[in-house]
Amino acid sequence: MFVFKAVKDGGRVVLVALGAERVEIPVLEMVAKEIDLFQEAMYFLSQMIVTQFFSWPAAIEMISSGKIKLDKLTRAHYKLEEAVEAFQYSQKGEVIKVFVDCAP
Repeated sequence: MFVFKAVKDGGRVVLVALGAERVEIPVLEMVAKEIDLFQEAMYFLSQMIVTQFFSWPAAIEMISSGKIKLDKLTRAHYKLEEAVEAFQYSQKGEVIKVFVDCAP
């Protein structure tokens, strides 16, 4: 994958889509360059998964019309030592994502 050659040492790679084909990940290159690999699943209105072929125009229309409230995406941030509380909060179904900052 070209992205592992393009990312700087210690950088991050985020997988944001499902592909039609299987892709090989160069683990040795990733480890040697100390690259962090993240997988991002797309969720819609907390529990329903967006289809593999997500429609950006439809999403923009839903956000513009107020059908999707983006404030729910950003209001749950926790420190690593608060991870248990973060998990408990995520189970209430009040937010789409809960962020736990693992940085020291």
